[in-house]
Amino acid sequence: MLLEALYEYGKSHTSCSVPAGCTLKSVKGIVRLTSDGQYVGVSAREKGAPGVVCPSIFTKAQAAGRCDPFAVNSSIILGLDGPDNNIEKWRNKRPCFLQYWEGLKKANPDGEAVLKALTNDETLQQISKGLAENKIKPIDMVAFAVDERMTCDDERTLSFWQKHNTQDSKDDDIPPEEFPDRFGLDMISGESCELAEVLHKTKGLSSVGGMGSGDALTCFDKDSFLSYGLKKYQVAPMGKESSDLVVDALNVLVAQAPQIAGTKFVHWYKSDIPSKNDIINILLDIPDDDNDDDDGENTGKERNALIRAKAVFDSIKSGENSGILSLNNAYYILLLSAYSGRVMIRKYEEGSFDDLVRNVHSWYADTSIVNSAGIGENRHYNIGTMLLGIIEQKDSNKVFEQVGKEFAGSLPSVMEAIIHGKQIPTQVVQKTLLRIKSDVLSSGGDKDSQDKKKLPQLNARALQWLIAYIRRNERKNKEEYIMAELNPNHPNPAYHCGRLLAIYGEIQMVASGGRVGTTVVERFYSKMSSAPAKTIDKLDALSVHHLAKIDSGLNPILQSMLNDAYASLGDTVPDALNMTDRAYFALGYHQQLAAIRKRKIEASAQKAKDKETAEASEKSSAQNE
Repeated sequence: MLLEALYEYGKSHTSCSVPAGCTLKSVKGIVRLTSDGQYVGVSAREKGAPGVVCPSIFTKAQAAGRCDPFAVNSSIILGLDGPDNNIEKWRNKRPCFLQYWEGLKKANPDGEAVLKALTNDETLQQISKGLAENKIKPIDMVAFAVDERMTCDDERTLSFWQKHNTQDSKDDDIPPEEFPDRFGLDMISGESCELAEVLHKTKGLSSVGGMGSGDALTCFDKDSFLSYGLKKYQVAPMGKESSDLVVDALNVLVAQAPQIAGTKFVHWYKSDIPSKNDIINILLDIPDDDNDDDDGENTGKERNALIRAKAVFDSIKSGENSGILSLNNAYYILLLSAYSGRVMIRKYEEGSFDDLVRNVHSWYADTSIVNSAGIGENRHYNIGTMLLGIIEQKDSNKVFEQVGKEFAGSLPSVMEAIIHGKQIPTQVVQKTLLRIKSDVLSSGGDKDSQDKKKLPQLNARALQWLIAYIRRNERKNKEEYIMAELNPNHPNPAYHCGRLLAIYGEIQMVASGGRVGTTVVERFYSKMSSAPAKTIDKLDALSVHHLAKIDSGLNPILQSMLNDAYASLGDTVPDALNMTDRAYFALGYHQQLAAIRKRKIEASAQKAKDKETAEASEKSSAQNE
């Protein structure tokens, strides 16, 4: 059960335990002052920094003229108007903010220093400038530090707040028999306690459709939620302490969760594990760069996700670190977004850590494919980057928003495919094939330093989706033929049709020296990958013309490649290719092109070696003479 799992996480992590009447806030900036209220500067906190314990009035802060004490968004500190000159939004809340500091200054002298700064126009201008320089936005949360002491979580501040809350709470000490409807059995902890009438809100979901003020994980604000004459908070009874701990735990987890396809990917484990063994972080946070396709080999443990996943897999298999990576450990995954002030749970699941490691390791093994140079494997990408690689980018400035729109619905299925070793969703395969075709048609032919065109190479990330899809299809049918590199003995004819297109393209490049307007791959990829029987004769006729221009050294090599591919194809060329066949076609094209480039690299290396040997021999002969 989700609430129970969050409750257990909160109990075992002190970072989630906050005093009553407080919450964890994602403070973006800290205004630093001296003990006499002089401005020192503004410090921006790092992205993903842990939440700061802050006193709060929770949902009451949304009322007109009310706000949380001691840590608020910078707009309230500066007394700014809200959007469209709405003074109710921010400006009218500032007097309330100042009152809190007025009340605090007797219990904590640092409060007087902050109050002095907040009521000095010159200091406010300095604070405003410092916030702007550190790119702190009007909606970003800001706290104060006096002589490097954080004010909001200072013991004196928290002690003041506890007394303040006690004075404001009228019925806290009333025995259960006098208010029986406020007490009951907590469905989270299983204990009898005072029930929470309102749950605190989950923060950190504003980038995935949430409200800046937070979103409700559970709520009963509609009459349709009521049943059997029970009050709203009695329908799903939760204790004050346990419900606060659940929300605080979720806030901590959301703050450190990455965002993928418009969704927050939250995860944790029953027993904490070292970061190097966090198999989900390996899946989500592989070091990345801006290069779409990587011709180089995977180098180093940090870049090779397959090696990193295998290391965790092997440590479990061998029993190493059994106290941490035990078979009894469990993982919890929660995909979240928000809508209309409510938390939307896209997917929740829990399972064996051992199974998770095995399936993630299998994922990287299934996505392994030779790179375009043919001399190593393509690097592995994190899931967000892989999804970016298969959308048709309409606006480069809104690609993440586009990914969110296109994959928010299918992301749970994608993660299930990876985490449970299931098949890649059809939607992903279809988008992948469309992106590949679009890339080929719009490539215009890559050019080298001498303005010679090169055959289009396929998107590395797209190919990894396809080879995983094919491998899992073949495994289901108990036939595993596809490999990371070229397989001339593969039984699927579509695969060899793709090979033929790569060979025909290479023949054209060799015959023209790369100086062509449009390559045959650009001209025929779309037709050949959908109806090869109607296209292959045209390619063959063009190749006869091209082969006639090639010298006797390369001609037989290219002719032999062509003959081998036709021999593998067999007697029948398919009339039409379905989605799976088109995936085979793309892989055949890529792997054949990689094999051609590998032969060139090896031939060049051998030529250089022969030259070096000949020069050494000549030098030796000259010395002997």
